[in-house]
Amino acid sequence: MMDFPQELVVDILSTLLAKSLCRFKCISKSFGTLISDSQFIKTHLTRRKEHNAILFYGSQIFFSTEFDESFDKKVTLKKLDFLSSMWEIVLDSCNGLVLLADKLYKSLILLNPSTRLCKELPSPSFQRKFSYGAVIYGLGYDSSTDDHKIVKIYREYGIISTPRTKKIGVYSIKSGAWSETTYVQSFNTVNGAFRCVFVNGSVHWLAKGGNGSLVIAAFDLAVEKFNYVQPPTALDYRNDTDYKLAVIGGCLCVFDHLSSICGQRDVWVMKEYGIFESWAKISTFHPNTFLIRPMCLLSDGNLLMLLMKRIYKYSKKIMGCKWVVINNKGETVREIVLNANYRKFRPKFTYVESLVSPLPREHNHLTEFEHQFGSFS
Repeated sequence: MMDFPQELVVDILSTLLAKSLCRFKCISKSFGTLISDSQFIKTHLTRRKEHNAILFYGSQIFFSTEFDESFDKKVTLKKLDFLSSMWEIVLDSCNGLVLLADKLYKSLILLNPSTRLCKELPSPSFQRKFSYGAVIYGLGYDSSTDDHKIVKIYREYGIISTPRTKKIGVYSIKSGAWSETTYVQSFNTVNGAFRCVFVNGSVHWLAKGGNGSLVIAAFDLAVEKFNYVQPPTALDYRNDTDYKLAVIGGCLCVFDHLSSICGQRDVWVMKEYGIFESWAKISTFHPNTFLIRPMCLLSDGNLLMLLMKRIYKYSKKIMGCKWVVINNKGETVREIVLNANYRKFRPKFTYVESLVSPLPREHNHLTEFEHQFGSFS
């Protein structure tokens, strides 16, 4: 490496897969130091941010695959067999980190599928008993402190007529500990919402304001305060459970995920964060489809979407999946047919391939973890 300028080495290595870079760390001490450097990790994340990977789940095992233009021709799923079968729920992802929970939402683990590093999170000291689904989780990045954070929000249903004081848990990866924040709540969570999406320094989720109107609640990770984003006025607020949030191309997105009589589904994208007038609608038509989910923006600007429909086989109701690519007019450009061997696995979440560590800074050199979770062969 000494024979080449440092800038050239960084420029070349930052375009490579995280899996390859993890192998290269063993070549020499200088390579290991460079690849573990926080500035290189940021450079690599920036260069690889448009390269999405998808998590699949089936038979109590997670699988992953990178998405590229050959996805419909050849799909190779990599088994994440180092994970215990107790982890079933994907809550959120940010900068290559994925937040998982057990089926009761009582235990959490933070994972980087690319590096195979993960950390089981401690329970907050202020944790109280709650019923199933009574907590919302979010994962995001605080650029002011260069720290990834997890938020845990206890939710209440119905309309709140008067503001009330509530508490929220914030876990810092840098410190490896939970903290508690008190806030005045004047909104309630929409039924069926249990995860947040991270955009522009804040985690977001759907909620109802004091007058029953639908709002997008936002929690700023830097100042740890709440704010609101006004959703498109065209949404049918009477059917608030029909809507979900997503992040498409780095932009906040709200979409109608349930079926309609005519098969029309609307996907709204806020092209400029916080600017109400920047909401843009993409209408797409998929009759006989039960659910839709926008997955990620492709390099050509088209949108990859997951369609799900009910299929009855031998008097049993099962969910069938299909992938389509649509353009900005909502027209289907092409369909993607998965190999029959993979159709039983349900796609769960997209994430960015990165070197970002889920461990506190002082524990980032844990060869023990890499050995425990296997090699990168």
